[in-house]
Amino acid sequence: MRQSRPLFLTAFMLLLFTSHVLAQGVCPELVQNALTAAESFCGGTRRDEVCYGNSNLEAVTYPEVPDVDFAAPGDTAGLVNIQTLRLDGMDISNGTWGVALMKVQANLPDTNTTENVTVVLFGDVEIENQVAPAVELGATVNSDSANIRLTPSTESSVVASLTNGTTLTVTGQNPDGSWLRVRLDGEVGGWVFASLVNVEGDASTLEVVGGGSYNPAPGPMQAFTFSSAPNDRPCNEAPNSGLLIQTPEGVGEISFLINEVDIRLGSTAYLTTPPNSGGGSNLQISLIDGNGRIESDGVAQYLLPGQTLFVPLNEEGVANGQPSDPEPYDGSDDALPLRLVPDEIIVPDPYIPDANAPVITRIERSGLGTATTSEDILFSDADGDATTLNIGLVDISNNQISFRFEGAAINIPVEQQQTGAIIQRETLCTEGTGGVDALLRVTIRDAAGNESNIVEYRITCVGS
Repeated sequence: MRQSRPLFLTAFMLLLFTSHVLAQGVCPELVQNALTAAESFCGGTRRDEVCYGNSNLEAVTYPEVPDVDFAAPGDTAGLVNIQTLRLDGMDISNGTWGVALMKVQANLPDTNTTENVTVVLFGDVEIENQVAPAVELGATVNSDSANIRLTPSTESSVVASLTNGTTLTVTGQNPDGSWLRVRLDGEVGGWVFASLVNVEGDASTLEVVGGGSYNPAPGPMQAFTFSSAPNDRPCNEAPNSGLLIQTPEGVGEISFLINEVDIRLGSTAYLTTPPNSGGGSNLQISLIDGNGRIESDGVAQYLLPGQTLFVPLNEEGVANGQPSDPEPYDGSDDALPLRLVPDEIIVPDPYIPDANAPVITRIERSGLGTATTSEDILFSDADGDATTLNIGLVDISNNQISFRFEGAAINIPVEQQQTGAIIQRETLCTEGTGGVDALLRVTIRDAAGNESNIVEYRITCVGS
């Protein structure tokens, strides 16, 4: 009996050593073969399609939609009917590692069909489409005096004037069917009087929607929930499971709603869902190139290349708080599958801001009575010499309402700034501003001219 334990331990350690050697030998080759297969077979993927790049990929379709079977690399399917996609993590013994490639329209114009957002899925990943199939019908204008309006009313602002014969896409109707919600292009749309267009198909099947301002409907997989296995790379040549998103060059910001986080990108980002210290998980967004704006819980942080931030998720995997302030991201050792995105990207060095600059860490908002909102701006400053709060209006739901900002000077003791301070401000909502939404932008400057990270936050006036 005394000899069995050392023999068992020796055999166990030998097994671990053999597995490690096998992983280090097979894993790099498996990664390269998988990426080569995806590169070879998925080059022709079209708008709003997903391509099976390497084993294995499973799809679940919406009810009453035929099943999709990804049997071989290069198989594709339309995203509009797919509810869930699941990929396998790397299995060295079976030689499998899931890789898939999606081409997504997102909010790109309908007229530009050659440029799409590229989304690469790799490893143990699951995404669930939050954009269910919707009825859309074609239509043709039958009048020379038809206008697209912002809301379903002849008193509403004109978005575009239409000529006889113009083709439209109809996406919904108001409750009595007298107005149709239409799309002229990806970002251009509104409401048109129903009698001024000829609808192709049964208009009664259209979604009945409220009469508010037009907002472009999200395309397939423009909104989804996502999860990935954490820290699962078996060798240095493999990335941890996740998503790589690249937007087309020169088209501005592309918007996604991922795990209920509003993500606006202008190039390339890497997304994962690592665990957090509280036993849950985060959505981590790391910016590789371009620019990024991440909003959750009414607060937005901006990312620069070489930065990362985290958004806490609840048990259902959706956002449960505001984004963290950005921190340096070193992606040099992440082995990201950048060869699968169209535009060549070089992983940046970690972006390290001036250590003496102020850092805005959080915005706490609340209501005071019926006419005032309270806004606590939490920040820290290593030198303790923050002097000025810069604040401005980015957007407002009613352009007839004006904002005036006062009290920008910061008078907080040095020690408090160094350990964490709060700037307390209030927005007085005067008569007639009830229900008005505003987006504010803040930065903090110190005595040496150093400026903090940019943070935006939303308030809603509850006054009369």
